[in-house]
This record gives sequence, structure tokens and C-alpha cells, in this order.
Amino acid sequence: ADQRIPHPCALAIQSFSKKYPTIEISLTHMGGEDIIRGVRGNEVDLALTFARENDPYLEFQELFSEQLCLVVPADGPLAEKSVIDRRELPELTRDTPLLQVSGSLQSSIVSDVQNILYVRELDALPMFIESGLGIALISKNCIVTNSPHLAYIPVSGFDPISLCLCWKKHAQKPAVLNIIDIYRSINK
Repeated sequence: ADQRIPHPCALAIQSFSKKYPTIEISLTHMGGEDIIRGVRGNEVDLALTFARENDPYLEFQELFSEQLCLVVPADGPLAEKSVIDRRELPELTRDTPLLQVSGSLQSSIVSDVQNILYVRELDALPMFIESGLGIALISKNCIVTNSPHLAYIPVSGFDPISLCLCWKKHAQKPAVLNIIDIYRSINK
């Protein structure tokens, strides 16, 4: 449910569509908490999410894992750093807000940062950062841009985050089970 669909997942969707052309697939973008609620509530059959939870009713299949990075204006002083320690974030965000997408996973892991500006859409982050309105702590793969006006600095002190497929355990939906099987066969 986050912005960019990883290549093997896109291949699985394409393969599924070719194998089952009469089954309609609807792709929807939702925030991390909303997508998990959607799976729990049977509104969403299969989700892509960074929000991996310990839930006895949900299954997760990790697609990939990566470190968080701080996205800053490329012409700003932070762009010169090669790495930032997590403990530096409260100081770095004293005068410059940390931009967070409402309901995102990152909202729950930066409890020590006080200056947070929430935005509704992930797509807006690059524009806000380039304009100097703030900086963002996010997975690099979440921002779909190769803007020369942005710099990505790894942040140490956080566990890597994983993008996962998520579905309800014991799903009796053959289409969901088939797309999961196709994904797994592509990634052997």
C-alpha cells in the first residue's frame, strides 16, 4: 500500500492477471494503519505495507527490508552528513519540522521528536522537503522521485523496516492464495 510496487510483486500481479483474466484486481492506496484495518475488517484482501504487526489473525510475507533515511534538501547543511544517529533527531528537528504522513509507521517510532508536521499524502513529501518546509524520516523506496534537490542520509539506531504482503490467516479466498503462491514462485 505504500507508493512503489516492488518489481517481483508487480510481476506476480501481471502473472495472476494473465492466468486468471476474468478476476478483477483493484489496487488502492491507503495509509499503513488504514490498510491493516482494511485487511482485518475484510475490506482489503491483500495488502502491501510497512506496518508489520503481531496479530494472530494476519499473515505477513516480507518482500524486502531496508534502513530508514532522513530526506533533506540537497543544498542544505544536513546533506553533507554521511549518516545521522537516531538520537540526533530531536535536536535536528527543533527548528525544522519532521514531516510525517498521517497514520504512517514512522509516526509511531519517533516519540522523542516534538516538532512534527503531518501531511496527508506521501506524494507531497518531496515538494515540501525541496521547498524547505521540513525533513522526513522514511524508507527511500517510499519516495518515488529521483530529484536532484533531495538528499537521502541513512539513520542509524533504528531496526530495518520491511515491506510485506499482508493477508488474513486462513483466508478462504482462492484468488488471494493464488497470487501469494505466484509471488513465492517468482522469488524462489
